[in-house]
Amino acid sequence: MVLVLKLFLTPFLIAAATLTGRRWGPGVSGWLIGFPLTSGPIALILALQQGPDFAAISLFGFAGFFWVVGGLLPGFGIAGTFILATLAAVAVNGISLKLVH
Repeated sequence: MVLVLKLFLTPFLIAAATLTGRRWGPGVSGWLIGFPLTSGPIALILALQQGPDFAAISLFGFAGFFWVVGGLLPGFGIAGTFILATLAAVAVNGISLKLVH
């Protein structure tokens, strides 16, 4: 069951958003892509395999990554922002794990 989710859920959601954009335009597709179509299924799979606590900690890392991207992208460019956001996600996950254990 989990393998089927891993293989098909996220690609299906992205394909559905793409087809929606072709039918109703890029505005509707943009709204759909703004939802967590990739991180949501990843969190679901983590929760099914590792338990809800592990999934919650992982989502803190996602949030840290995207918070840094949103704040730094205009000034640092893509490469610098990606590096700093990845470091932020690792730091947030590390701190979260220390607090839980």
